[in-house]
Amino acid sequence: MDRTLHIVSLTIPWPPNYGGAIDIFYKIKALYQLGINIHLHCFQYDRESANELEQYCTSVSYYQRDKSFYHVFSRLPYIVKTRISKKLINKLNKDRNPILVEGLHCCGLIGRVDPRRLFVRTHNIEHEYYFGLKNASKSLSKQIFYAFEGLKLKLYEKQLSKVHQLLTISSNDLVHFSSRNEKSILVPAFHPFNSVSSITGKGTYILIHGNMGVEENIVSTIYLVREVLSKLRLPVVISGKAPDKQILKLAQEFAFIDLIPDPSLDKMNEIIQGAQLILLHTFQNTGIKLKLLYSLYNGRHCLANDIMVNNTGLECGCVMANSPIEWIEKIKELYNKSFTIEDKLKRINILKKDFSNETNSKNLENYIFKKIH
Repeated sequence: MDRTLHIVSLTIPWPPNYGGAIDIFYKIKALYQLGINIHLHCFQYDRESANELEQYCTSVSYYQRDKSFYHVFSRLPYIVKTRISKKLINKLNKDRNPILVEGLHCCGLIGRVDPRRLFVRTHNIEHEYYFGLKNASKSLSKQIFYAFEGLKLKLYEKQLSKVHQLLTISSNDLVHFSSRNEKSILVPAFHPFNSVSSITGKGTYILIHGNMGVEENIVSTIYLVREVLSKLRLPVVISGKAPDKQILKLAQEFAFIDLIPDPSLDKMNEIIQGAQLILLHTFQNTGIKLKLLYSLYNGRHCLANDIMVNNTGLECGCVMANSPIEWIEKIKELYNKSFTIEDKLKRINILKKDFSNETNSKNLENYIFKKIH
């Protein structure tokens, strides 16, 4: 059987340094290791072409994302409208191979290629994500954009009933998307780890990490610093991609904070491994946060709120806190507590159950190639 697959990516998944890119890149790598011929199609707008992708793909094609302002006024969501490419559609219609569509962002293909070929990987409940961005933003213009985009995305989800199958990233998302397409299934997030590399003993600081240019993470970081960490004055490291000016200001205001912006992948792993305690907070219950997996595979104690871990299968890997008082109490409890070999073995058992790239890629192979043929 010919096992050739088109993957249409919302962005260039290299470097894999934020949630969506991580899931896409390591999915590509895992499918390549199964011997699948991958034709990768990437929308390009904020990243350079990446030769690194060619070692896993039979071909890599790039399509300029049309980010013209007037697309804001389209009936289609902006994230969809700006990723409709005639060149891509023509290329996909030259054969009959299955197409893995990464994100609702790339679903402008619906109605333009045979829907029986389309498998859509949902990375988020996008309209909930955008409504969350609206609530987090302090800019009126951004609030208006996020509100309208969220409404358009909610309406656009009806298109998902037309595709062959939805591949959801979390149990919560599976419940939601099953009402849009009855053939929805759960395929947990792909990631870079083959084993747990958490170091036993004690670390020397509290860590907050993630994409620090995203409003969701900005709001959570400000909340943790002002409502929790300012009361403790323990050493804190904030690290991640493209820190916003609000994060820069926060680091200048509090002497106990060390800001490490834009670390390399190896440096980020080193930072995570050196922490005594990782704080994982969110106000948005969408998808799965890849930084949660990064923390559990590489870090010591992980302290999270309910929204971060509910229905991820990773609840037992974290200590839970929700109110500022609970966060303060748990930080005091964990800050001087050694991470033991027993803690590490427990972590290994939790993660191998649902988050094996090898198992999940084989399941994905079966879903796509057995059903399409």
